[in-house]
Amino acid sequence: MNVPTFEEIREALRVPRIYELDVPVINRQEARQKGFVRYFTGTRCKNGHISERNTLSGACIACDRVRYELRRVSDETE
Repeated sequence: MNVPTFEEIREALRVPRIYELDVPVINRQEARQKGFVRYFTGTRCKNGHISERNTLSGACIACDRVRYELRRVSDETE
């Protein structure tokens, strides 16, 4: 079975440039006050994604997807 590497998964889930500015920019505090589940800062996360973030944890949604895929693939190989 050919298991993708972390880099391959990360690259596959990278947000296309066309979507970078489609979402209004808001900070986490404002998002919490308005009751949003996600917010968009317009800045890159530590892994280079420009993606929405989870209001509760501040985690990058694209990074969450990568972690999920890595867990799923690792569970399939066991």
